[in-house]
Amino acid sequence: MSKKLIALILGIFMLLSVFFTGCNSKKPEETTGTGDDKTAEETGDRKPMTLSLWLPTDSSTSQAAVKQVEKALNEITELKFSTRLELHAVSDDEYQEAIDAKIDSIADVEQRIKRESESLKQKEIELAEQGIRMDEYVESEPESEIDEETVETMIDENGDTVSVYPEVKEDQLDIFLIRGYDNYKRYADEGLAEMLDSELTGNSRLLRTYIFPSFLECVNQGGIYAIPNNHVIGEYQFLLINKELAEKYDYDESEFDTFANCRDFIVDIGDMHLDGVVPLLGEVEPGNMVYFSSDGNWSLLADRVEAGYGYKSEIELGTIFDLPIVNDVIRVMKQVESLGYVGNGTVKEGEKFAVGVVKGDFTLKEKYEDDYYVHIHAVPYADEDDIFASMFAVSPYTKSVSRSMEIITYLNTNETFRTILQYGVQGVHWDIDPNDPDVIVSRSDDYKMNIEDTGNIFITYPDFGVPMSFWDGAKQQNLDSATSPFIGFEYVTDANRAEYEELAKLSARIKAQIDAISYENLSKELGALRKQMAVNNLLVDMLNEKDSEMEDSFAAMYKVYSKGK
Repeated sequence: MSKKLIALILGIFMLLSVFFTGCNSKKPEETTGTGDDKTAEETGDRKPMTLSLWLPTDSSTSQAAVKQVEKALNEITELKFSTRLELHAVSDDEYQEAIDAKIDSIADVEQRIKRESESLKQKEIELAEQGIRMDEYVESEPESEIDEETVETMIDENGDTVSVYPEVKEDQLDIFLIRGYDNYKRYADEGLAEMLDSELTGNSRLLRTYIFPSFLECVNQGGIYAIPNNHVIGEYQFLLINKELAEKYDYDESEFDTFANCRDFIVDIGDMHLDGVVPLLGEVEPGNMVYFSSDGNWSLLADRVEAGYGYKSEIELGTIFDLPIVNDVIRVMKQVESLGYVGNGTVKEGEKFAVGVVKGDFTLKEKYEDDYYVHIHAVPYADEDDIFASMFAVSPYTKSVSRSMEIITYLNTNETFRTILQYGVQGVHWDIDPNDPDVIVSRSDDYKMNIEDTGNIFITYPDFGVPMSFWDGAKQQNLDSATSPFIGFEYVTDANRAEYEELAKLSARIKAQIDAISYENLSKELGALRKQMAVNNLLVDMLNEKDSEMEDSFAAMYKVYSKGK
């Protein structure tokens, strides 16, 4: 090994303690909060820092547009935080691969440094045996890197002294977007995303007032490792009752609060055989059901959640026969099907329906409310796909967790900053509609982002031509929502998979039997099935936690969600 190489390795060795204790170590000047509008100069001098921000974009986005947006963002962050951003906008279909490749490349650097460190230690031992100190062996001191605590300056074209921002290093990754529960869990388990709990109780606590509470509760899997982007949850199922027909035949709207209470109306309209009228639009299932199964499909073990149910609330896990709403819906559907009064889910031009259940977001209410009484059959329901759809995380290879969190917090709380990242530069990519100051119009097609991937959707414009007031209904949709109680529980394992497969087969068989029951024999045959299931060994064991083969993960979930909590 040459002395020149030893000198280089020695320089690396001097930095190892910093590298391996975390390049995200906070320093006093990095702890300025973001809860006010003070600039970096007003809150105290801080050294210039450059952070990387990685996120997906549409394939039509040009790199020239990305640089324009980067410049506009930096005009804000340099003044407020003494932070510059290097924006990496990667085509959506290549984004995940790009992030994983970046993390792998940094891991390679870590391994190389580790190998060089071990080599250096070995050389030091060899020299010590010869009575030679390392500093005597090295011919000259290694060239030291620029002290990162030193703030460099330069004179700009106006003669002003300005700070020089460092380049993003090859082994640096700061803010990146995580999409999906599997990725979130992988990054958290492998230490590839920083735990952010302390930031959320400290400098970034403002986030808790901007992000829907269930989002933060659900992503807390032994710690919060990413900040979910606020967005609209799920979809409604609206129960629609035709106003004209109800009023004509003396039905009161108050009678139609549930689907089961619409039975007489459906039958009466059907018995009249009115031209162009479908008594029931299509098949109706009980709303807001949660099924205990390996894949979330229909199961004999189930419960029903309500609006505002919350995360990790107690559910009364039982069989579907214990739920009145299931029995009520089955009875109504069996009767109207036997009479031939159920449509195929659609109506022809010029037709209308007496009663129907439709799925969609809050805008459906406005679409139908002129002609139909609109009631909620099922509230929006947030599952893992919804909660973990889009989250900003901080890499362990960041220059600073707190400085990265300042940027994430600003994307969730500041309208101007948030709008630039989503829509680009005002006057270049978009502008205010001259006829409506609450609406923006597009000026360019070379910068397109997914609104859920760039921060809190509720503090920027919904879309070109759509006013901010659009979000009023969206916010109400979230307030009306329920959250899956099963989020984050991986209760199916190799050891207990057989039980869940047996449950799935049993559930499919009983579901087929229920579907085949005639209306005339419904009460008798449902009663017989209920008695059979009450003594079914598998169901009894799963409900009472008597099966010794069940894994601890199931036991933990049972304790959280069972009647006997």
